[in-house]
Amino acid sequence: MNVIIGKEDSGTHDQDAGVLVIGKNSYKLNPGQVLETGDMFFLGNSRFVSVPFRPQFAPMVAERGPQVILPHDASVMISLSGITRGSRVIESGIGSGMLSAFILWEIGSEGLLKSIDISSENIEVARNNLRRFGLESTHECIIGDIRSFDDNGKYDAIFLDIPDPWDAVQSCSRLLKKGGTLVSYSPNFNQVEKTVISMEENNIFHHTTLELTRRNLIVRKDATRPDSKGIGHTGFISVGYRYGKNDINLGQ
Repeated sequence: MNVIIGKEDSGTHDQDAGVLVIGKNSYKLNPGQVLETGDMFFLGNSRFVSVPFRPQFAPMVAERGPQVILPHDASVMISLSGITRGSRVIESGIGSGMLSAFILWEIGSEGLLKSIDISSENIEVARNNLRRFGLESTHECIIGDIRSFDDNGKYDAIFLDIPDPWDAVQSCSRLLKKGGTLVSYSPNFNQVEKTVISMEENNIFHHTTLELTRRNLIVRKDATRPDSKGIGHTGFISVGYRYGKNDINLGQ
């Protein structure tokens, strides 16, 4: 599946079936019409380009369930987590699978992502999206509660996008490797405060909490300006690291 990118609308390109879906409209290519990766084309007065799927395009073309983590937040969360090819990762609060797409893209076929959610409906929406994106091969979905989840594995990183992450920190501390990363995403200050306090009480060294804002530019000759429809606050990202010994005094 390719993604169709335009200035205002976006969609998908099923190359095998020769079908474009843009917004709510579907277009069947005529026999002999070939649209290849990287081709630019017009529909009416609108211009589009067909590009390979990448996680940053997921919110444009995914089936929507719950609120999604947007690409500018997800990309920073991935960077701060330190995950890479082959990492073992847990996320709780799968939503529509947008953060899952970024994680799976990063860890590759050598890694493993376990997504834990109390909602079977959310899991089904996310699975359908990830299947369309071709990212389901190293993905395991579990209907359950991160607060009581346990197994014999130790994980490189855990991502939380749940209403009460502070109640899950103790479980995360048990599941993380020493030096592993906990990344929590919350929309308000009270959630952040409770989560950071819980980190410090459960062998998670709180490193940073940050907020990202995004402002698009409208670029025109001699008239470039900020877009008045820019994105404001989305959420707060808190990052901490699991530690073991905490009574080492190296002295001077």
